[in-house]
Amino acid sequence: MESLSYAGRVSRLSADQRAALSDWIAAEVPQTAQAVCDWVQTTFGVAYATHAMARLPGQIGFVFRKPRCVPAKADAAIQ
Repeated sequence: MESLSYAGRVSRLSADQRAALSDWIAAEVPQTAQAVCDWVQTTFGVAYATHAMARLPGQIGFVFRKPRCVPAKADAAIQ
């Protein structure tokens, strides 16, 4: 079996910038990848496409999840 000697491209963000992004995501909890793209663009001057930005937080330990509606739980004592 042959092994491929392919190595991925170097990240556009440095390790310090990725750490700052991680801190910002943890503090702000952005709802969309576009919000993260905008923040990275204004903070570091690096442009990312939204589909690429959806993968980047996963590489630093975050996951985008679609918010779900949950039914309210009424308190029987108050009712």
